[in-house]
Amino acid sequence: MAEVSQNLASRDLKALADHGLLITIGDRRGRSYVASEEIKGIRDRVREPRTEEDPFSFEQTHLPGIDSR
Repeated sequence: MAEVSQNLASRDLKALADHGLLITIGDRRGRSYVASEEIKGIRDRVREPRTEEDPFSFEQTHLPGIDSR
């Protein structure tokens, strides 16, 4: 994980919120951030669709070296 001071992180989050890229929820220590509609729109335009196939499925019915009786 990157080492970033709390002051720098707070400043960067405030700048993103001030420019409308993040929406703030709550105040002070309980504050959290969510993506703005503009950011969500960018994500939707560039996001690759997910495939429904399972990358961990194994299609072979017989594994080499294993007796399948």
